[in-house]
Amino acid sequence: MWQKQPHIIFTVADDLGWNDVSWHNPKIFTPHLEELARDAVILNQSYVQPVCTPSRAAFMTGYYPYRIGRQNHVLNPLVPTGVPLGLTFLPEKLKQVGYSTHLIGNSSLKQSKLPENLSKRPGMVTAMDAAIGIVVEALKDKGFWDNSIFIFTTDNGGQTLAGGNNWPLRGNKGTLWEGGTRAVTFIHGPQFKKGYVNDKLFHAVDWFPTLLHAAGVKSVSGIDGVDQWNVISEDAEAVRNEIVYNIYDSDSPRAAIRIDNYKLIEGFPGKPSDWIAPEDGSFTRSIHCRLKKNDTLENATEFLRLYDLEKDPLERYNIAKTFPWIVEKLKSRIEDLKVDMVPADDPPVDERGEPKLWGHSFSPGWCIAK
Repeated sequence: MWQKQPHIIFTVADDLGWNDVSWHNPKIFTPHLEELARDAVILNQSYVQPVCTPSRAAFMTGYYPYRIGRQNHVLNPLVPTGVPLGLTFLPEKLKQVGYSTHLIGNSSLKQSKLPENLSKRPGMVTAMDAAIGIVVEALKDKGFWDNSIFIFTTDNGGQTLAGGNNWPLRGNKGTLWEGGTRAVTFIHGPQFKKGYVNDKLFHAVDWFPTLLHAAGVKSVSGIDGVDQWNVISEDAEAVRNEIVYNIYDSDSPRAAIRIDNYKLIEGFPGKPSDWIAPEDGSFTRSIHCRLKKNDTLENATEFLRLYDLEKDPLERYNIAKTFPWIVEKLKSRIEDLKVDMVPADDPPVDERGEPKLWGHSFSPGWCIAK
């Protein structure tokens, strides 16, 4: 264990796809991240939620979003709700043992006019990489780096309509496919075995107890996250064999779960359900179109989809009809988990909170705490 509490830098890339980093795709320029990743523990089976708000709720609370009413949608600024106030966030737990915490994130400022028809696309992934390089260099200059844990992960899969790419994984941000939920993730620090790939299951909820372990904090009982410190730092035996991708609160059943190497999707997985290659020529576009056509013909009406992710990590072959007893086992597990589901808290937008009505600042009184 650490001689003193480590500095913790938790970095979440917004909408970063599986194929949007240089160690997965040599056409992407992320030299600082790649240098860190090659000296870190790469979590190759790390999962998040299909969209950002549920993932961030999982990071901060250690609970699956379906258990705290945050399973369905992204929280927009004027939606008068949030995570239940009775829950303690990870930074609050760290403050209780002497940490100072700071958040840097999206400004969410609206632009008066968005440029269109750009001849060159901004290299946002490379810009992020450069910013991370500056942070790491500053930590080294201040003498903090040798006592730091640096985590890099994503909040969901890449948004292919906005330039993200999850190739060769199937699907997109917002879907229950691997491309929407499997995250580029690594953890760097002096306590870890260097430069290896860890293939054991890890979920966003696990960061809560794992980082509390690193800080010397006794974890909270009743959460969904499991402490994976020894799994990561020592490549110890796996402590998780189940991942709940999500259980939606909707009129028609929609959920996904993985137990060991089997993944069951119940209901609509979300669109697109293609394997979308990088857009670098007509050949890849033809792959996109062909797979989209096949998906429409073969899978659109299927309610249950079972995949063996060890043999079929790209989710090409639905084996539900071949292994009905496995389907029944995973379906039964989903039904058991639904007992603890909290109804989604999805109120409509409340225009009373619009900053332009209050001197361009958020006003009190329109968002009622729960």
